[in-house]
Amino acid sequence: MPLKMYITDTDNMILRFAEKYGSISINQAYKLFYPNQVYGNVSAGKHLNKLVKYEKLNVYRDISGKINIYYMNKKLRYHDLLVLDYFVELIHSGADIIHFKQNQEWMISPENKKARYITDGFCCYKIGEKIIFNIIEVIRTNGIDKEKYINLFESNEPQQYSDYIYKKIGGTETITDFPKLIVIDNVQHMDDYLYINDQIEVKQLNFKLNNFSSIFL
Repeated sequence: MPLKMYITDTDNMILRFAEKYGSISINQAYKLFYPNQVYGNVSAGKHLNKLVKYEKLNVYRDISGKINIYYMNKKLRYHDLLVLDYFVELIHSGADIIHFKQNQEWMISPENKKARYITDGFCCYKIGEKIIFNIIEVIRTNGIDKEKYINLFESNEPQQYSDYIYKKIGGTETITDFPKLIVIDNVQHMDDYLYINDQIEVKQLNFKLNNFSSIFL
C-alpha cells in the first residue's frame, strides 16, 4: 500500500533548497528552517527522513561516516558540501545573501570556452550596512595554489565581477578590491601560509567552521 504523503510548507522549502544546491544536511536544515527551536536539529532530521521515506530525497553518509547527506539526483563532492556549510552559516549569522555561486569559473578562454581556474565558491552578502565579497576555496591535500590567486588578482576579473554585482544592486562606487579569500582547511598553518600578497586578504576556517565569526574581523 503506497504511503499517504503529507508535505508541509517547510518540507517544500527543504526540497527547493536540495534541488537548487544539490543536497542538504540535518545541520543545514536546522539552521535554515528551525533556528529558534530548542530541538530544531531533531525536527530537521525527522522531516528529512520523512522525505526519504516518501522517496523525495536520497541519503548517504559523508566521508566522515558521521553525517547524513540528503540529495535529489547526484552526490556532491566533499568540497561542495563544505561550501554549502559556509553558505548556510552566513545566513545563520544574519547575512543577507546577494549572490552565491558554487564552482565559479574564471578566465574562460574565448577559443575553447574552458575556464583557466575554478574556485569552489563565490558569494556576495550584506551584513549590517556592509557589502562583502568572498571567494571560497576548500583545501584537503596540497595547500593554497598561490600562483592561481596571483594570476586571478592580476587578471582583475574577480574585482570586475564584484563591481558588476555591486552595480546590479544599485551601488554607485567602483569595486576595486579583490574579494576576501576564505580558505577552508583543517590543518593549522604558520601565518605565512596564508599570505599571498598585500592586496589579497585571506581567512582560514576549519572543516567544522567553528571559528566562523573570525571572517567578519
